[in-house]
Amino acid sequence: VWNKGLRILIYPVDIAIFVLYRFYVEKVNRQVLIMDRYFYDTLVDVTGASRSLRFRFLSWLTPIPTLPLYLDITAERAFERKAEYSVDYLNRRRLSYQKLLAAIPEVLVLSTNYDLDATQMHVDNLVREWLVRGEG
Repeated sequence: VWNKGLRILIYPVDIAIFVLYRFYVEKVNRQVLIMDRYFYDTLVDVTGASRSLRFRFLSWLTPIPTLPLYLDITAERAFERKAEYSVDYLNRRRLSYQKLLAAIPEVLVLSTNYDLDATQMHVDNLVREWLVRGEG
């Protein structure tokens, strides 16, 4: 039931709901909204991040985060952490994400091939630097 065609049709509705929710949280409640990769997962799932007309249209609809942060990991390391998908699949997915993120301005890329504490500290430092630059 959850095929690509259906996901493409639902995607704009999903985005409209998100935009309203984001407005409410950020503007009305004046809170920080932290999102995961949901929209980008959908883009990669339905387009493979190819430069097709479908990809360009759906990318154009997709809201850009205020602070886009990409936690990058090698396929082998991801497989070690959670052997849910094959290394080959994870490599293809990583390449699709890299293509997708190339179109997003000012993405902070962070390698997550280190231990969790080091990764958390690095994310914290990146966000603090971003705030100091006056962008937050």
